[in-house]
Amino acid sequence: MIDYLSKIIEEEYNSDWKIDYSTKTPVENILRYLAVEKVINNDEDRVKYDVDAYYYKNHAVKGDGVKYTIKEACHGDVLFSFWMPFQLAVFLINKKSFMYYKLSLHKEYYGKKQIDRLFGDECFEQVREMFTKFAGLCFTNGNFVLLPNRDMQKRGVLYEDRVDKTLFECFPNGTLSEYFSNNEEILSDWIRREHLEVLFKYGDIARESVLPLVEPSKFTNFYMSLDGIREYIDNAVRIITIRNKLLAESTEIGI
Repeated sequence: MIDYLSKIIEEEYNSDWKIDYSTKTPVENILRYLAVEKVINNDEDRVKYDVDAYYYKNHAVKGDGVKYTIKEACHGDVLFSFWMPFQLAVFLINKKSFMYYKLSLHKEYYGKKQIDRLFGDECFEQVREMFTKFAGLCFTNGNFVLLPNRDMQKRGVLYEDRVDKTLFECFPNGTLSEYFSNNEEILSDWIRREHLEVLFKYGDIARESVLPLVEPSKFTNFYMSLDGIREYIDNAVRIITIRNKLLAESTEIGI
């Protein structure tokens, strides 16, 4: 199992920023990566600096052994977002808003300033302990998914990257069903190819079988308690671990 955040830092980031990540925890590594991540202007930038696209372009192969093109690799996405539940946990623990402007032109300065401020905050130890296991798995291949259409990344805006809600809306007549031609068979093929059956009750691929990752709330956005966040990331760890095993046994993954 490879942490591709470490790979991209080793191959791309250290040459530019000279940051020593070797003594940092997984949570600190992700936050420092976010703080120095370059503004991405085109697909060539994305496969170099965005971990999901980088993974598909440089390390993944299709079932027939052929490598992904830059355009295909940019369909890559992270299944379980680190940032969405993390920033809410910080807010709930610290009772403050901790904002990170991902596409800011001043990100190298303001991002680092905000991240350094968080490291010195009294809430950091609590939130780091809470997210350490999830952070260590967040950029392994079990948390990457190849979307059928890159526009489907709007799930981050619509549903704050909630995985259960995303799948629910992919079924016919859902808000994301257009990316599967409103066809349940096409959707089911994609779910099997990406080993997402684990997100369905008894592996039954049906809209009513999508498992909510936080009980008893069904598919809510990240307006939840700390206990709810813990439940969500515990389920994320379980699912990523299963997908890592399944993907290690199979090379059949592609657009």
